[in-house]
Amino acid sequence: MIATKMKKISHILVVALVMFGSVVFAKAQGRDKEKLGVKTVPGDSFDLGGRTVVVPAPAGFTNGLGRFERFTTVMTGKESPDLDILAAHVPISKVEELTRGPVALDLYTKVSINKRGRTLDVTPEMFTALIAAVKKNFGNFIDPSSAIVRQTIASANTKLKEQMGPDAEIDLGQQTNLGFFDEQPRIFSGMVIMKVTENGSPKVVLTSVSYLLLNKRCVYAYCIKALSGDEDAKTLQDFTKKWTAALIAANK
Repeated sequence: MIATKMKKISHILVVALVMFGSVVFAKAQGRDKEKLGVKTVPGDSFDLGGRTVVVPAPAGFTNGLGRFERFTTVMTGKESPDLDILAAHVPISKVEELTRGPVALDLYTKVSINKRGRTLDVTPEMFTALIAAVKKNFGNFIDPSSAIVRQTIASANTKLKEQMGPDAEIDLGQQTNLGFFDEQPRIFSGMVIMKVTENGSPKVVLTSVSYLLLNKRCVYAYCIKALSGDEDAKTLQDFTKKWTAALIAANK
């Protein structure tokens, strides 16, 4: 039973990675911070089956989920039906622009958990086994021609069209694994570069995906950045490492 759950978790996670490889245009609705549920440091806290997991925003970012209507619609619309999105962070420097209207975000983050994993106590041994399976099968997980990926894209497009109109659509092209860059007892991070078409506009996107063992829960953290220069991969690696270290520190 546990082995089956962990296998599902590993596959669903990378499918979710596929779905978030795009740059979001978000539109804010209002400035009432209390009404919009804006939270402050040290981070948002989540009760996951009786265990508390704290999710601090990366330095210079704030949780925009529930705060900006369009941003929340896009993020939840692209989420795999097997995952629960916990937080999604936008640069603080963009908040005022987001409040005034749509903004192209070239970097944002997301944190999710598998719905079945909300109540599953994950031991260090289970986490190690999960990472071994992910490393072995990562190439298959991100194959855009696989049935599960195509089904997930179709599901996301259906939801986006319902929520945002008939022109809302995403598609996925070639993906390349850029390797795994952080392997620790409670952290595993890798990076993918992918071609994405969103509403007819093609772009190249870097996405780091991290598996984190936080208070006996396997939590997934993503950093998504539009590719703009040769140093972007290294920059995103450093950004991811700093943030995942903060996530671990907040859940000791």
